[in-house]
Amino acid sequence: MSHKEGNFVILRASAGSGKTYRLVLMYLECALKYDDPKSFRRILALTFTNKAAAEMKTRILDDLENLVSGNSEKEEELSLNLNLQSSELRKRASLLHKEMLHRYSDISVMTIDKFVNKLVKSFARDLALEQDYRIEIDSNKVLEEAVAQLLEKLGEPGNKDLTALLQSFALSKVDDDQDSGVRRPLTKLGRTLMQEKMKGVIETLSKISPKEFKKISEELRQETSKLEKTFHSLLDDAISKLKHSGIPSDCFPSRGSIMKILTDLRFVKIVDPTSTFTKIFEDPRLMIKKGSDESFKLIADSLHPEIIAVYKHLLLLRPATPEGRRYILAKKLNKRMALMGTLAALHQEIEKVQVDNNIRTFHAMHERISEIVTNNQAPFIYERLGARYNHIFMDEFQDTSVTQWHNLVVLYDHAISQGHKTLVVGDGKQAIYRFRNGDYKQLMDLPKLQPGKLGMAVKDAERTFDREKFEDSLDNNYRTGKEIVEWNNNLFEQMTKFISPDLQKVYEGLRQTPKKKFNGGVYLDFAVEKKKEDRRVVYTEKIVQRINSHLQEGYSHGDITILVRDNETGSHLAQDLLSNGIKPQTEESLQLGRHPGPIAIVALMRWMLRPLDFRQSAMILQCACAMQGLNEAEFLEEYVELVEYEKSNGTKGEFGRFKTYEMLEKLFPRLKVKNRTTGPLASFVGHACDALGLSENY
Repeated sequence: MSHKEGNFVILRASAGSGKTYRLVLMYLECALKYDDPKSFRRILALTFTNKAAAEMKTRILDDLENLVSGNSEKEEELSLNLNLQSSELRKRASLLHKEMLHRYSDISVMTIDKFVNKLVKSFARDLALEQDYRIEIDSNKVLEEAVAQLLEKLGEPGNKDLTALLQSFALSKVDDDQDSGVRRPLTKLGRTLMQEKMKGVIETLSKISPKEFKKISEELRQETSKLEKTFHSLLDDAISKLKHSGIPSDCFPSRGSIMKILTDLRFVKIVDPTSTFTKIFEDPRLMIKKGSDESFKLIADSLHPEIIAVYKHLLLLRPATPEGRRYILAKKLNKRMALMGTLAALHQEIEKVQVDNNIRTFHAMHERISEIVTNNQAPFIYERLGARYNHIFMDEFQDTSVTQWHNLVVLYDHAISQGHKTLVVGDGKQAIYRFRNGDYKQLMDLPKLQPGKLGMAVKDAERTFDREKFEDSLDNNYRTGKEIVEWNNNLFEQMTKFISPDLQKVYEGLRQTPKKKFNGGVYLDFAVEKKKEDRRVVYTEKIVQRINSHLQEGYSHGDITILVRDNETGSHLAQDLLSNGIKPQTEESLQLGRHPGPIAIVALMRWMLRPLDFRQSAMILQCACAMQGLNEAEFLEEYVELVEYEKSNGTKGEFGRFKTYEMLEKLFPRLKVKNRTTGPLASFVGHACDALGLSENY
């Protein structure tokens, strides 16, 4: 469908501005334009999450149903845009609605990852993939297995160079005052491999073997060591001659003496020459105080050659000279050589894990498909995909990575070139999924594409985007109270004064006009204590105060939502709220593994397998006390006995032993452990749930 201003619509819209409304409207407009109920198959709508995709499908079908019944708020706008009478519009909507319900699986509203997965499957043979490969959503699992396999190779006869590389990596951590353990740093390092910006670096580093890394490191070390050795020799010579020059110590100034300058350069740190050192280099007599005996000044003159030699060689080690820049680069490279070598080795191991297990991460899929898509025209891709799309819409564009977008631009280009409408919707302020390589700059720079390894097909698409662009924005807010919208507007306007000019464009033209009748409100408070634990106490108190304040105003607990930065903070806050008599419902608190009941049952079964594992006994007691409000100390005093034993050196020791069975009889009188050990596991778990009161109370 041709748009009067261009078929590539770039819609920048903030939260609550009706962007989903606009996207659904455009979807219906494109589907109802054709007098063909199967037209929806030619429309592709992409979102970022499964939940958003499901919501969009529901909205589309609901709006069609409302069109048929004559209750749609979009009817007038659709009639005007499509130049159709209401009767004809309703007729088409009815047929389209029935067809979409009967062919629900053909509705192409999906996540970007799902669409790229379809692309990958269609190119499986080209990418040398098995047809039954599976996607590993949690890339950390792949990473952890790769790290484990890499560490298993240490010390093996054929991995001498790899072992030396990892040893250097561990030593570099020690030099930086960090823990010498390598598993955690390796895992942290591996996460950078999932970042798109590292692609070029990894491609380069992967061509270098551990043996070559070792050789390069040795060459760099020899180069820098030779320069430093010469410099140290010159310093030792100058310091020695200065000490034996016969100049009394009281002739040297108390501050900035030549002896201190030379000693610091030799034993503390090599730094740029100070202004005092430069003056002494130009006139050696300035190394001693004014008014000193003439004979001492003559001695200072005689030391000038040594000062000149040290000064000139110092310049060869500083960035002011080409030789100095090379020295500093070699020094820093050598320090990070183990890091780069380890990164390359880990990348190879991650690839091996995926091949061996016939799995692929989302990151790997996008990288693989980009190698084909960016250099081929859309008809070829559609032929493999088995579907041709006339219209393509993308929501939450600000969370799309560069590779994801470049994998789609060829399809966008083809649709636009055929005179069909396409759309991208986004808001730079909502770039919240950066862990998946989302890049807000893409929305900011559209229709221009981000620089990178662009194939001819992608470059052609960029020219099409620039020619067919139509930039629009939604300025109204239909969701939020007036005071909140105004505060949000002012906040981002003030923020632009404190950020770099490159980022300011993200927040331009995003001021919203509130449309809701209620005012709403904003309340700010701060926890500024230095220690994390102290801040936790303060913000918990403040949150409890705000909750109680809102409850007094007539709101219920279900009207209140608390947002936190991470799961750990949420878990701590949930515990603190429980201790204050407020029962929150969170993703963390709703997990079975967080509840004392299931934890107690698991501990009980572990104790039955290992009756002398008293850790399980302690766990059962803690959970029982949490559920029943019992005094843990009283039970420990009654059911733990101290047993003496003789140590290997002949001295006496003692350990605590739980009388677990007796404790269980007291805690859970209905629990029949002995009678249930030979029955089915499911039956025992059901009995334990009843005996512990889980079935009754939870």
